[in-house]
Amino acid sequence: MFEYFPSQYSWNLGVLMAAQLGGELTEIDAACRPLRALAERADVKLDPQAQAAWVDAWDALARRVEDLARRDEQAGHARSAGRKYRRACVYYFTAERMASHRSPQKRALYDAMTRCFHRFVALRAEPLEHVDLPYEGTTLPALLYRAPQPGPRPAMIHYATPRPHMLAMAKELFDLVLAGKIKSEPRQTYALADAAEAHRALESRQTVGATVLVP
Repeated sequence: MFEYFPSQYSWNLGVLMAAQLGGELTEIDAACRPLRALAERADVKLDPQAQAAWVDAWDALARRVEDLARRDEQAGHARSAGRKYRRACVYYFTAERMASHRSPQKRALYDAMTRCFHRFVALRAEPLEHVDLPYEGTTLPALLYRAPQPGPRPAMIHYATPRPHMLAMAKELFDLVLAGKIKSEPRQTYALADAAEAHRALESRQTVGATVLVP
């Protein structure tokens, strides 16, 4: 597990999500490096200014990448522009999820995220379309991503679990943790510079439990 912010779980999770969704590590590092010192403060979780710094850093990165995408689009480089719009969408999403629900900035970030997502889909000609799924007397908005070949294909549905179901599953998980049947503590750590050694240890089954990379 890569931990850019070892002492800040929520920030570290945001970095991992951005990378997993297609962000570029050099761009992610550019946004996060100025936040490293701030993340070491004991009160950072309770400091609205610290959270605002996170949002502003990712917002600035998203705006820069969106501007690059717009230039590529204007120059007729549709596929290159589409890739950049996708990354801008990811970065706006990373900023939006940390913004306060009371802040008008949250809606602005959400709108920017969806704007970039739609441009990514259009320019890359992704087989993606908006659909409405029937659900308990109403419909839920969804995205349908079609298989590349024609004909019937297995379908997988990802959905936001209703709150009662989510709470029941969370209770089941935490009951197992409290009973000692699930242990989540990292069992071994490696310096980021030793990532290759960590991969070799994983591949050779020399590790047990979670493995953490520390910058």
